[in-house]
Amino acid sequence: MTPKNMIMKKIVLVLLPFFVLTQTNAQDETDKQTQTKKSYLSLQLGPSLSTGDFARKDIDNDEAGFAKTGLALDLNYIYQFNENVGLAASAFFNINSLAIKKIRELTGVSTLKTDHWQSIGLAVGPAFSYPFSDKVRADLRIMGGIASANSPDVRTNGFLLADEDWVAAALFQTGCGIRVDLGKNAFFASNLDFRYINPRFEITLSSGGQEIRRQQLSTLNLTCGVGVRF
Repeated sequence: MTPKNMIMKKIVLVLLPFFVLTQTNAQDETDKQTQTKKSYLSLQLGPSLSTGDFARKDIDNDEAGFAKTGLALDLNYIYQFNENVGLAASAFFNINSLAIKKIRELTGVSTLKTDHWQSIGLAVGPAFSYPFSDKVRADLRIMGGIASANSPDVRTNGFLLADEDWVAAALFQTGCGIRVDLGKNAFFASNLDFRYINPRFEITLSSGGQEIRRQQLSTLNLTCGVGVRF
């Protein structure tokens, strides 16, 4: 072995432990930074299935909502206090059209038209998490909050029979979900949530009078989307 090769070998042997230590420290620092990222924010979209009286199509049931499967759009946030407990918040928009063909059939008014039920709101509550692995964890959320709910208007031949109404109401929401890490900051999320609102509408009729109506807006929402961890 030449003197030059001997020198190079000694340099490598001297620098190797330093290189290994540097890489180990860098990995530890990356792991620490990942562990300190406790906030999860995701945008999720999916079908909103009407349930209970909200889905019923019975003209003799005053609480029947005639609601069809609609759309749910959720902005979900979880702050992880520790591995198993956190705080969840959800800002949402729900819209469900009505089974207008069934309503026309039952009323015998073929020119009847109506739009939709809809609600926007905010729910907050505890979140309980279970990590299946470093990449996958399941969540259980129990939340309460407030929503603004909208009843549909009803028209025939361009004539307004019953006007829409917007009212504020309390809401209850519970659900489960799964989060899958996609990389350093990104993750995939999928949730199954039950959302219940029971607003009291004051509907203005074409006669000028008002009709008071309680309507349960209960939906089962299956949403999925992507989010960022920070």
